Amino acid sequence: CVKSRRLPAGMPVTCAATSPPSICSDAVLFDTVNSYYAGIARMALEERGVRFTSQYVSMPSMEQLAPWYMRLSPAGQIPALRTAAGETVTDSRSIVSWAYGTDETPNEKELLDLLYAECPGSLAFLTGEATLRLLKVMVRSPAKRLMLTRKIRRLQSENPDLHGIYEKKLAAMSAKHFTKSLSDVQARVQATVDRLDAQLERNGGAWV
Repeated sequence: CVKSRRLPAGMPVTCAATSPPSICSDAVLFDTVNSYYAGIARMALEERGVRFTSQYVSMPSMEQLAPWYMRLSPAGQIPALRTAAGETVTDSRSIVSWAYGTDETPNEKELLDLLYAECPGSLAFLTGEATLRLLKVMVRSPAKRLMLTRKIRRLQSENPDLHGIYEKKLAAMSAKHFTKSLSDVQARVQATVDRLDAQLERNGGAWV
């Protein structure tokens, strides 16, 4: 059972006597519509029949950097899951493992490490840059880097307990958005796909 519910911005989900029953009886998936990772988590929860409420986190407005979300998910990544028991699971691979109740096999981990290193989202994002010059100007411009840095520095000053967490997030976002090239990402994704095809051919069937 999937319910779409927009909880008040900045309000962490907790189970209390006054909380709506749907929030306490279901898990809460903090997700967004334009995230491959959130889609993976939603599919896993659906497949396993996990009841969850979906709370939208706005990436265009960088809501994933909000202090309440950084406290929930210190990497500031989407998705994150708050289970019905109140536990927090903070990335799509961990959410899948939690839903299925199993850890990744060595083969799965090896392949997923490669795929997550250069995710389809990066490829789609950079392809957009290649075809839409305005997008490339907006993303690669010094103004965006300056704006991002200023926003995170302001959040650091307002939330000193999160200073180190924001510092790591700034470094990760800078590496993701300002240093990759389309050709490099394409080559790495293709190499991973070729490796998967070779493995499937050697095994004579699916192995993941």
